[in-house]
Amino acid sequence: MTVPGSVTEIRDSAFCDCGSLKNVYYSGNRGQWQDIDIYEDNECLTNANIIFNYDGAPARIDAFNCRYGNNTLTAEVKFGYVTQAGRLYIAVYDAGGLVMLSGTAVTVNDSEKVIELAADENYRNYSVKAFLWDNECRLKPLSATAASNIS
Repeated sequence: MTVPGSVTEIRDSAFCDCGSLKNVYYSGNRGQWQDIDIYEDNECLTNANIIFNYDGAPARIDAFNCRYGNNTLTAEVKFGYVTQAGRLYIAVYDAGGLVMLSGTAVTVNDSEKVIELAADENYRNYSVKAFLWDNECRLKPLSATAASNIS
């Protein structure tokens, strides 16, 4: 469920029979959420996981870091939220273009993914991008692309 940042109060029992409510996507920040007057019998709401700064996109990549060591390129991706399952692709580029592409499934329960790729010393000079797409058939982006240098 989504809650706009303009909400200032939630009245008694508005969420009293919402036991299946797990995630609330809130367009405002944590401070704005804390300023909302939430009245009695809304434990289903207050016990839910609140996703702040929701912008309407199906997913958001909050952090993307890559490192090289022991002939392995490790890509770590942290998600702000994922509202739709898809595939995470890690693309490695050199000056001439795409060198390697690898993907893995992402579910709505994922908060992060780590992908390890066989690599050689040359990878230290490459750039890496992370793409989150809906599936391999439609290839609709679920989030903005993230870029990382290899450390």
